[in-house]
Amino acid sequence: MGFRLLLNMLFTVFAVSNLLTGVYVVPYVFIPNRGLRLGFDSDQSSWLISMVGIANIVGRLVIGFIADIKCVNRVMLYNTSLVIAGLFSVASVALWTFPLQMVYAFVYGFSIGASQ
Repeated sequence: MGFRLLLNMLFTVFAVSNLLTGVYVVPYVFIPNRGLRLGFDSDQSSWLISMVGIANIVGRLVIGFIADIKCVNRVMLYNTSLVIAGLFSVASVALWTFPLQMVYAFVYGFSIGASQ
């Protein structure tokens, strides 16, 4: 196996994004239950999943617009978006308040919009 490929920044970001993409379905399933477990009421918990959906729509539009710019490397944009979604998902366990969970839901939904 040749490890020289790992020195290529584009490939490294691609590999990390694919690793982190494996968990991208988890927030859709568990974010409302996490809100309830953190002590949010059912309305607040449902707003978390709603924020993911709203941000996803905005992310699709914004990231699609950015991807249409000629000087933008689309592969790097796609991979960076997935890395951001994955990193925020990992870090979300430390976000215990409703506003912080809403920020997570927005960033996650926005960045995952690049992949859908």
